[in-house]
Amino acid sequence: MSLRNISFSNEDTNHLQYTSLTNAWFINGNYNATNTGQSGTLSSTHDNSANVTFKFPQAATAVYYYGIRRCCGGFYAVCIDCKPTAPFTNDPITGFQTIDALNASDNGHNPPVVLWSQTFPSPAVHTVVLTNQFDDRFQNGNSEITVASFVLQVQDDSSPTSPAGVTSTSPPSPEQTSTSSSPSSGIPLKPLLGGLLGGMAVLALLILAISIRYRRRRRKNHMKTLGGASGGIPSSVTLTAPFTARESSSNSYVPTSFETARRSVPGADDAGMKWPTEQPMSEHTLDVNLFEASSDSGTLLPPPYEELSFENV
Repeated sequence: MSLRNISFSNEDTNHLQYTSLTNAWFINGNYNATNTGQSGTLSSTHDNSANVTFKFPQAATAVYYYGIRRCCGGFYAVCIDCKPTAPFTNDPITGFQTIDALNASDNGHNPPVVLWSQTFPSPAVHTVVLTNQFDDRFQNGNSEITVASFVLQVQDDSSPTSPAGVTSTSPPSPEQTSTSSSPSSGIPLKPLLGGLLGGMAVLALLILAISIRYRRRRRKNHMKTLGGASGGIPSSVTLTAPFTARESSSNSYVPTSFETARRSVPGADDAGMKWPTEQPMSEHTLDVNLFEASSDSGTLLPPPYEELSFENV
């Protein structure tokens, strides 16, 4: 269970109630401990009927009372959850318990110390009554009571609202001190993760570029392979066209233009008209380039009919 301390100043009259038959409490006093270099506020009185009541504002496991020991009389009594008229039993639970605050060597320059404390088995709210008593060790029972502060020890998981005059202190543990004083030896994760992700992105882009270039080169080689396998398109085609007046494989006779003219002129043969000798037409082989608009192969084609000449005999 983690604990912390809450301090209540002597000037916190919201939680500390001062009473006296002679109204002799000096609440706004000060101390100056030149022996230790400390200073602060302090309440005090010589009235033997004076008392101060402190009710816990929250559950606590311990309570501490701070005051200054006096040289010339200091005898008090304290009880818990009791009335000022309770008996002296030296048991703060059942009655008043005495406090000897005498320091014969005190010179008035010492700081406050713990004059009384009480622990509890479990956190609880209690009321402490502190009274001044007669100190028969000195003349007239002189006793000076002082109050510097009350301190409560509470659980750290509590979150009370600290009123005015209340301060909360929590001494650092050895683990916390060593952690805050020593630099962190851990490796920063954010820069490491950023560099790792950046490297992975660059690697992915590089792999993608290599893959695209490899595919393009493979496609180009594939197109070259297809062109070589097809063997190309021939630049020329040789056509053979027969130019005979009759087909050798046919029995039907097709008269030529000369014979038609000869028959149409009666008596031409008897008059001695000479007709052009009928020459068998040979087959011509044409070398035709399918990819050229005209062919200049030098082949002589049959002349048209109007270019034929007729001789009179």
